[in-house]
Amino acid sequence: MTDQIKEKIIENLRQVYDPEISINIYDLGLIYNIDLSELPRASITHTLTSAFCPAADQIVADIKHAAT
Repeated sequence: MTDQIKEKIIENLRQVYDPEISINIYDLGLIYNIDLSELPRASITHTLTSAFCPAADQIVADIKHAAT
């Protein structure tokens, strides 16, 4: 069951794009880990393309939304 949930989260993350690069954050390699050990809570470890990314707040919100 966790494999199906993880695949759905990955599918959702592939819909989250860095607006400056126009590539989804999953395929860019910005997602380091998806931890489902505490379901129904999912923990996603990620980074941004830049520490000063102007879209950081929106990208983080989109990542949270992808896990719901």
